[in-house]
Amino acid sequence: MRGEEVFRKEAMCLTCHALDGQGGRNGPALDHVATKYVRLKGGTQEARRFLFDHLVDPQHHRVSKGLPPYAPCPSYRSALGEEKLRDVSQYLLTLE
Repeated sequence: MRGEEVFRKEAMCLTCHALDGQGGRNGPALDHVATKYVRLKGGTQEARRFLFDHLVDPQHHRVSKGLPPYAPCPSYRSALGEEKLRDVSQYLLTLE
């Protein structure tokens, strides 16, 4: 799966996030992230959009929740481009 490869090798998400007990501890664990956001956002399409938007601009979601506009997760907009970000967000939706 291309999204998983980008997630692991290009974006290096496991530097900060854990998955299946492996990876970093600075960000939240991503086990069951699909289940969480499909439920919170009211469906798969909404969850996909949220995850994509978060990869593009993590600061936006913090501000919309009333949190300070700082998230250690960087924007991957210029580093990966829209197609790869869509692949990663699709991969994240497989993590039930």
